[in-house]
Parts: sequence; structure tokens; C-alpha cells
Amino acid sequence: MRATGLAAILRGTGRILLRLPRGLALILALAWLALIWFLSEQKVELGPRSLLWAFLSNGAHIPLFGLLALILCLTLKRGAGGWPRLPGKHVLGIVVCVACAGILDEWHQSWTGRHASIMDVLTDTSAAAWVASVAAASSPLFMLDRAKLQRRFWGGLVCCLAAAFLASITAF
Repeated sequence: MRATGLAAILRGTGRILLRLPRGLALILALAWLALIWFLSEQKVELGPRSLLWAFLSNGAHIPLFGLLALILCLTLKRGAGGWPRLPGKHVLGIVVCVACAGILDEWHQSWTGRHASIMDVLTDTSAAAWVASVAAASSPLFMLDRAKLQRRFWGGLVCCLAAAFLASITAF
């Protein structure tokens, strides 16, 4: 059965990213960490704080750390069809690595005059878990049907947004 809709988009994007050699993926992951480090030093004040602004700034952690998880997936050994081998222990390893990067990011922010928050680390970690689990489920070996893959995708996104919202209300 041929994938359609969101499943086709995810698998197609994966095929493009899989053309990256593993070594280049590692360099890309380090460059992405450097970008996160740089962004952590920036102060952005766009007027009075609001819950919406807090949610948007906390929600920015989702693509930043989700993409880091995706890039880390590309550093793993490849299996069938060139897809990264993502058994549960590798997914957990990626999530732990991204959580550690989130902790380092928050520690770094505490030295730049910005507020450090464990709730931001929760958002970072949920983004990593979401992306790594969708990447694992998109594997040709796992082959979730379209409906299950979409539920995993949208369910994970809702969890990430909930984590960003929790970070927002605790900071506001």
C-alpha cells in the first residue's frame, strides 16, 4: 500500500534527508547546537509580556529541539532502504541527548541574563520524543499504516504544544 498525505510527506522528506552522509549529519547537528547556543544569548523584548508571547517563545523550542532530534537520527547506522535503525534504545538515546542539550541551553541562558526553566527542558524533551518516535514509525521496517502514523504525528504535536503551554503559564 502506497503512503499518501502526511505519511507520504514524512517519508518523502526522510528520503531526501537520508542522502546526507552520517558524518555530515553529525557536523550538521553540532552546527545546529551552535545556532541554539547563539539564539540563547539573544534578548528579545517586543513590548509588554503576555501569555501569547510566552507561549510563542516557549513553542519555539519545539522546532529547534525537534530538528536536533531529527538530525541526530541521521547520524545512526542505516538499515533497509537507507533508513536509520531506530529501535527503542536508539530513540531513548536521542531523547536523552536532546534533553541534555536542553539542560545545557538553560544553564547557558542563566549566565546571559535570561531566565532558565526546567519547563523549557520539558518542551525540548517532548519535541525530541515526538520527532524520534515519528522517525522510527516512518521506517520501512516498522511501516505503520497511514492512520497510525498520523495519530502518532498529531498526538506528539499536541503533547509538545501542551508542554510549551505549561512552560508559558509557569513563567507568566
